[in-house]
Amino acid sequence: MKLDDLPESIRALIDLRLGDGDAWPEPQAIVRDSIPVAPFHPNLLPKVLRKRVYDVAHRMQCPADFVAVPALIMLGSIIGTGCTIRPKQRDNWTEYPNLWGGVVAPPGALKSPAISQAFAPLARVERRAERELADARSAFDSAEVMREFRLEQVKKQLKDKAKSSATPTAPFADLFSTMAELKAERPEPVLRRFRTQDATVAKLGELLAQSPRGILVFRDELMGLLSQLERDEEQGARAFYLEGWNGSNSFYVDRIGRGTIHIPRLCLAVFGGIQPEKLQNYLYVAAGRQNDGLVQRFQLLVCPDRPRQTRLVDELEDRSARDAVEDITEKLAYGDFPNMGAEAEERGDATLHYFRYHPVAQRIFNAWLVDLDRRIAAEEVPILAEHLSKFRKLVPALSLIFHLVDVAATGIPVARIPARCLDRALRWAKYLESHARRIYGQATDFRLLAANALANKLKGGDLVDGFSERDVYRRSWHGLGDPELVRAACRELEDAGWIRRIHVPHGGPGRPGAPTYKINPRLKA
Repeated sequence: MKLDDLPESIRALIDLRLGDGDAWPEPQAIVRDSIPVAPFHPNLLPKVLRKRVYDVAHRMQCPADFVAVPALIMLGSIIGTGCTIRPKQRDNWTEYPNLWGGVVAPPGALKSPAISQAFAPLARVERRAERELADARSAFDSAEVMREFRLEQVKKQLKDKAKSSATPTAPFADLFSTMAELKAERPEPVLRRFRTQDATVAKLGELLAQSPRGILVFRDELMGLLSQLERDEEQGARAFYLEGWNGSNSFYVDRIGRGTIHIPRLCLAVFGGIQPEKLQNYLYVAAGRQNDGLVQRFQLLVCPDRPRQTRLVDELEDRSARDAVEDITEKLAYGDFPNMGAEAEERGDATLHYFRYHPVAQRIFNAWLVDLDRRIAAEEVPILAEHLSKFRKLVPALSLIFHLVDVAATGIPVARIPARCLDRALRWAKYLESHARRIYGQATDFRLLAANALANKLKGGDLVDGFSERDVYRRSWHGLGDPELVRAACRELEDAGWIRRIHVPHGGPGRPGAPTYKINPRLKA
């Protein structure tokens, strides 16, 4: 039997033994050491949230970040447009506490069960909303019966008087007015929604019109939403989400068959899980082109280190910690913010409730804001500079959330946000910046990305022994269209034992030859 007649896997094993004189090594993973991130610390959370977060993280043996981040986004979403913060003492600059974020982790890291536990308090407020809808529906139905009865009475009165009057219109103006009022359409009760998972822009518009405080969009796989918003035909939806991050802008949704839906304040919170490789590829594209800042709006995007050791934990849930967070969630979802200390400002048909900083906190915030502007101007990575610029909303929003959690926990109204709440928000800013540097750092290391792209082509059998760098870049594969990047990728794979330079022919006068490469047979074996 000839060597060529053997199966490819057998020939690969023979290659490993005969080789080129030197044994082929095991191919190494194409990775860089991750940029260190700040660990999650208990002082990042108020005590009432801390107990619940660490109870869940302990029983699930997952990072506390997996529970804390979605919990904060959930709390910010239920406050929504109901209460805001004005970060300056006299200026009317206003920020809403709706936040965007996500948990970056590979499959099997327990991110989905942890997120589910963080969102569990929403079930209680949703049950209350359903009870209130049932009560409102019963009252509405009773009122409709009485309205129909009154309408029939008025019609009968008109008929009776018309028989005895030659000119009924003028004397009976009051009856006609009453009948018009009774015929006017009454809005039916609707269910207040707190979250949705997969809705079109038109449906989101309906939900927001019925839930004026805003809504949380949760996607278990966040990449599905991000990929959807990249399509050309979804640019209207992308603009809708961009507006929704601000939380304050009025928005009109016009659809044939649905008419016009007016949303006084378009306020969206967004959260989901995402796998590192998928996010890396997405950010690689975002970093290499002009972008509108969609991904930079995900300020609470975390990529924590996995626990080095885990153990089996089979313990009862801390029910007191769970109940305390559920109580706070319900108070914030249905709270009377003026009774919590908020100031009020009339804006047309609506009232804006807001807090400002205590003077001590204000001085700290002013100094931080000036320093933030300086650091943004000095940042060399454009996409990271854009990300940091969104911290102008992040820090005030977190300050407000922490303040309202404290007030809801104690029941004592406090008119100004104290320094301790701002200090906690600033700790979050440092913690989140370290995660942003890790996440964006992986996406802007183009040599590493090109090496991984070339490695995938080798594993997929798209290249054969004797390929050259030109064979790669002339195919214009994603991330491999630039000769310099392809050359760098080959060097990376050569160092990692994936390929071996086998021939460097002589070029023309004064020109070096272009190398060709042999592929490690272990990839086939």
